[in-house]
Amino acid sequence: MVAALMRHHGGHWVYVGNGDHADSTAVAMAGTTTTLHGHRVDAHSAAQHDRMSIEVLQWLMHYLHDPLATPISDPAIWDAWGGYQKVNLEVATRMHDLADPADLLLVNDHQFLLVGGRLRELRPARPGPVVYFHQTPWCDADNFALLPGRVRTAILDSLLACDVVGFHARRWARAFLSCCARDLPEAHVAGDHVVHRGRRTRVVAAPGPADAATLQRLAADPLTVRWRDRLTAQAEGRRLLVRAERMDLWKNVAGGLLAYERLLAGRPELARGVWHCALLSGVRRPTERHRRYEQTCAAIAARINARHGGDGPEPVTLLYAEPGDNTQHRVVAALQLACATLVNPTFDGLNLVAKESLLVNPTAPVVLSVNAGVYDELHPYTLGVDPFDVSATAAALGHALDGAHELPRWPGSAATESAAEWCAALVGEPHCH
Repeated sequence: MVAALMRHHGGHWVYVGNGDHADSTAVAMAGTTTTLHGHRVDAHSAAQHDRMSIEVLQWLMHYLHDPLATPISDPAIWDAWGGYQKVNLEVATRMHDLADPADLLLVNDHQFLLVGGRLRELRPARPGPVVYFHQTPWCDADNFALLPGRVRTAILDSLLACDVVGFHARRWARAFLSCCARDLPEAHVAGDHVVHRGRRTRVVAAPGPADAATLQRLAADPLTVRWRDRLTAQAEGRRLLVRAERMDLWKNVAGGLLAYERLLAGRPELARGVWHCALLSGVRRPTERHRRYEQTCAAIAARINARHGGDGPEPVTLLYAEPGDNTQHRVVAALQLACATLVNPTFDGLNLVAKESLLVNPTAPVVLSVNAGVYDELHPYTLGVDPFDVSATAAALGHALDGAHELPRWPGSAATESAAEWCAALVGEPHCH
């Protein structure tokens, strides 16, 4: 989404690198120039920033913490918080130094929750907007309260120093507003605005777009055709039930496998006619918890194949991306071949796969978690499921494979699904066209 926006506008993109990524590189994209700025961070600060970003904030926003077993506010959090603060302040300073006063400054996602506040300190009266966009869910006030009080206050203070705070779904925006009302007694929440310390911040729901133009190009690309042939051969005449995602914990791959196992328990004949093809890729920074989860998923898939595979091809395959696999092409190829697509995260900020499936293959029903941010937008066009209810998900998969529900066609297109339209919804036309 941000890459598509940079292709449209150009500009400067600051990211956190390691010792090998500290230079600025200009990249020409679709007639514009984007300069990539790798901000070098020392190893200790980088590790602490990652821990705070992933094991504290990311898991918090997705309701993945068990506060009884592993309380967030143990002494180690303060080391992580210190590294997180350091990286955020450095990135904010780099952005400030690169930007003209009238430029739009877009801060992207939970790794940089403190950047907006520092930008405002550096130039309190800058004419250009400071915008923060949150890619993950925002948890409710009770779950947010698992963080230490001064961490909560620092995060909210920083975000409310921005002109706009954006989310993929109204549900996440409402949760953020509830946290402001609970944790900042001096803040005034009115509708979709928060007034805090004399500044008015607009809170916006702007669902991220699928890159429809890129999907159209990929659909006819020879590499996609090659993947389509490869998957067709592996299917051996069976229909495809597809899922495609990173092995993030909240994507609920295990829950999807258990639902398919439940479906096969009642309808074992489907194992001979349907191939559950799960296209997976590893997370960028895996933890021990991720590794255990991968083992759990592999064990469930092996159990299904042992029970229902017989002498034929395996009913379930976990296809992990390998180096050189052309990941985008293989996903588009699988979605083109799908008779149904499963998207069942426990919680997800948006989930573009649901949109991509409907754009690439409008006749294939999508079984979609009601806790995916994109459900706000797509619920009339998909089969909604409670991702924690394995039996209900199994039933929905059966309905999807049977074509039991005639769903209206989603009207999304290249015209409506564009980075420029998303930016306009977030901050207004003058900054985005």
